[in-house]
Amino acid sequence: MGGDLGVVYFMIRYSNGLGFMISVLVFLTTFIIEYFGSAYEILFGAYTYMNQFAPKVFGVPIAIGFAWVMVIATGYAILSKLAIQNPLQRRQVGLITGFPRFYYTNWLDRLVIPMMHFFVNFHLPIYLASQTTWPAATAANGAFLLFDKETYEKIEGHTSLQHSLLEEVEITRAVKRQIRLFHCECGCI
Repeated sequence: MGGDLGVVYFMIRYSNGLGFMISVLVFLTTFIIEYFGSAYEILFGAYTYMNQFAPKVFGVPIAIGFAWVMVIATGYAILSKLAIQNPLQRRQVGLITGFPRFYYTNWLDRLVIPMMHFFVNFHLPIYLASQTTWPAATAANGAFLLFDKETYEKIEGHTSLQHSLLEEVEITRAVKRQIRLFHCECGCI
């Protein structure tokens, strides 16, 4: 489903044909990279795919290609909005994360979606998440973590967190411990 949304995004952003071709290119490129990564333990280290991700081609689930289309489309959409000025420099932080802005299409969306933001903000106000070093007040969206190189290297990237269930929260806590410069927004993308 996510990959389909990525294809639709590229087709809306560009023409139908060009958007579809970009999606196919992203799918094939990332699929090949995943194949070499899992088969030869390069790029990402040693890993395998469970049987839940069937069907597979050359040992790589087809869903992985679609997931990458969504990741690339999301990253492109975010960065195209932030491309005016480096947001890390503008805010003088080492990490930016954000939570999506939702668009309402029907009455059920208007009822349910605001409740999601309410629960996030009620249980963890964004101000606490981005302005304090308190570890319990940490929020992050794993699909949108924008680091500068120095910060990522200083906290040793994802290597120390590879077995963490919520690595986006743990990596944000590491930034808060090491750098203390972190920014979180709600409805920014």
